Amino acid sequence: MPRPCAIVAVVVLCLGTAAPCLQAQDSPGFSVELGLEPSMSPEQKIADLQQKIAEKQSLGQLTPELGDLFNDLGVLFAQQGQWPEARTSFIQAVQAKSFDPDIHRNLALVAIELEDYDLALAELEEYRSRGGPRALDAPRRLAQVYLKLNDVAGARAAYEQGLAELGRTPSAEVCRLALGLAGLENEFGDPQTVRRVLETWQPVARAWREKAAAEGTDDGVPQAEAIENNLLSQFIDDGQLMEDSGLPGEAAALYEKAYDLAPDRYEILPRLIGAYLAAGETMQARVKARLAREEHPDQAAAWVASAKVYESELQPQEALAAYKRAYDLAPEMPGLRLKLGNLYMKQGMDAEARRYLAAAIDSPDTPTEVVYNYAVSLMREQKYSAALVPLRRVTREMPEFAGGWQALAQCYRARKQFPEAVAAYERSLALAPDASVAYNLGVTAGRAKDWDRAVQAYDQTLALDPSNLEAAYNRAVALMQAGRLEEADAAFTAFRERNPDHDRAALNHGVTLYKLGRYADAVEVYNIALELKETAEAWDNLGLAYQQLGNQKQAQNCFRQAKALRGKS
Repeated sequence: MPRPCAIVAVVVLCLGTAAPCLQAQDSPGFSVELGLEPSMSPEQKIADLQQKIAEKQSLGQLTPELGDLFNDLGVLFAQQGQWPEARTSFIQAVQAKSFDPDIHRNLALVAIELEDYDLALAELEEYRSRGGPRALDAPRRLAQVYLKLNDVAGARAAYEQGLAELGRTPSAEVCRLALGLAGLENEFGDPQTVRRVLETWQPVARAWREKAAAEGTDDGVPQAEAIENNLLSQFIDDGQLMEDSGLPGEAAALYEKAYDLAPDRYEILPRLIGAYLAAGETMQARVKARLAREEHPDQAAAWVASAKVYESELQPQEALAAYKRAYDLAPEMPGLRLKLGNLYMKQGMDAEARRYLAAAIDSPDTPTEVVYNYAVSLMREQKYSAALVPLRRVTREMPEFAGGWQALAQCYRARKQFPEAVAAYERSLALAPDASVAYNLGVTAGRAKDWDRAVQAYDQTLALDPSNLEAAYNRAVALMQAGRLEEADAAFTAFRERNPDHDRAALNHGVTLYKLGRYADAVEVYNIALELKETAEAWDNLGLAYQQLGNQKQAQNCFRQAKALRGKS
């Protein structure tokens, strides 16, 4: 006699946005033992069964054997997706063999496919009452139908009744029921209820995973794993929420549960240690890290946890060694390269820092701050061309970061790309007024021969720092270079009154007066410049001024003095 067959149904559960989505076959598949040739096509098998059924029906009796034939015919139709034909076949099978619970189950599953939920409920109840302990999946099937009918209370009652009947003995069906109930509460209940369901049945799920592994079966294992994974995700997500809310102690309690549940998950222990430290529970953190290190010396997370403790205790060398040990064990562990690179940079060990940062800089996931630090390490070694690319990324991703524009300007200036440097300094200065940035803008604008912009920059410098001697002097020079000679004369006069011993100011003041055609005043100022510091340039300029006054004898004497000085050098 053919064995009754089950129809496959698939359930999808997703608990929360951060929890894993699981697709799992929620009941065993079915095989068909019809006594037919395996090489026959489905159509040939259906035709053969229909012929056998016709022969039995000609005898005018509804026998259990006829019920089996109709059941098998229904299974074949279901396999082909011919649901109305399958329903008709199963109804006839029920009429011939009403005591068989599996036929009622099959009719119920086909009714679900046809959205005939009243029939499905009736047949599932028949399946449950006739199958007794064998009808393990009846409560879950009933719950699924109640959900189709939007009867949440009925579905919840069916799940809970099924779990109550099966108890806490580990089994695949218990895992399926518990996961189904958790999914229902996730959609219609509240997070606390979801966690309560998951926490209640997680030990059973773990026990079933171990038993299934020993027995070599996968039945119910995906559901058991989903229970644990969803619970773990809740612990971690809620812990992060507590951290973000400024409640590190509560976060630590949740991370502790997560760590007990999955000590092999590399990200949990460092989170736990971080929460302990934030909560001021330094001893707890130290003990937990030490135990993890002693019990799992081959796990990178144990060393990361220890490194966090060392950092909190201001032991940078020990922290570096621990992070390095973690990296040696798991170089693919997220964030380790960046952490090592940053720590080496803090120690001023730029070359070592770049060994770890270089590979991470190209990743779009690398924090912009790390990219900036990497660029700065290159600048410290005067590798300005190499620093340009990361700095352009920094200014693109953080356009409001004044330090990024300033560093970019320094690189352009070092490469003698003065117009680009001016533009970058201007961006930095607009974001964060700073006397030193304004001064460097003035110097760079002068190198770009943009003297008016240089004057503006020195004005900004002096507004921010009136005591800046070099800015005041450079401003006067920039006015002279811009051809704004009257303003330059006034600037040099004011500067020299405050700084009478500044020989370069006297010399350039003389140049300004010469350009203004005030040759006698220029002679007077050049003589002062020579008293402060005798240079060939000052003698030459004095000679030119005497020439303009028609005093050739004095002019030639000045030129001889300049030549003599150059000969000495």
